[in-house]
Amino acid sequence: MRFSFRRDDEPIELVNTMCDASPERCRWGCGSQCAHSAPNETANEYFGDILERFVSRRSLLKGGTVAAGMLALGASPLLRGTSTVQAEGEVEAAQVGTTGITFTPVKLSTLDQIEVPAGYKWRPLIRWGDPLTLSTNAFEPGKNTAADQLEQFGYNCDYVGFFPLLANRPDRGVLVVNNEYTNPTLMFPGYDAANPTKQQVDLELAAHGVSV
Repeated sequence: MRFSFRRDDEPIELVNTMCDASPERCRWGCGSQCAHSAPNETANEYFGDILERFVSRRSLLKGGTVAAGMLALGASPLLRGTSTVQAEGEVEAAQVGTTGITFTPVKLSTLDQIEVPAGYKWRPLIRWGDPLTLSTNAFEPGKNTAADQLEQFGYNCDYVGFFPLLANRPDRGVLVVNNEYTNPTLMFPGYDAANPTKQQVDLELAAHGVSV
C-alpha cells in the first residue's frame, strides 16, 4: 500500500510493505515501522499486483467450474425444493455451528476502543511499565531509565504464549510475551526523532525482547 504525506512542506511517498493500514494507524500503532521509501525503483511490477491478478484469474476459473457443475446437477432430485439462497442470519448461524464458536462475533467497528461479545468483560492483565520484580522502581514515563525498564514489562505485545510447568497442573505456568517494537513518539513527551537522547535509546532497547 502506498501513501503520501508532507514533512517540512516536502511531499514524501512511502510504501507500506506489510499491511493495508492507514497512515494514522501506521503512525500510532507501530510508529510506521514498515513504511519506508519505495524499494522498487525499476519498471518491474510489485509482487502484490501480480498476486492479485493471479488470484482474480484463479477465482474466475474456479467460479466457472462450480457454475458448470451446478448446471449439470440442476435436474438432480437431491437439489429439488432446496434454495441456494440463505438469509444473512441463517448464514451466520451456520458458520457459528461449524466453527464451534459459541458467542455472537463482534461486528467490524472504527471506534478506538476494545469491544467484546455480549456477556463478556475485559480488563488489563499487565501493561507497559508494570513491575516484574519486587525491587522495580515506580513507573514514570519520561523519567525511568533503561535499568528500570529491565525490571518492568516491555512495550507492545505481539506473540503471547502460556507454558504449563507441570503436566498435572495445567493452571500453573509461565506467560511469555514478545515485546516486538517501541513507539518513542508515544513513550517520551516531546520526543525529537532527529535527536533522540542516549537514555531514550537505551530504554527503547530494554523495552524490546521477551517478558516472562
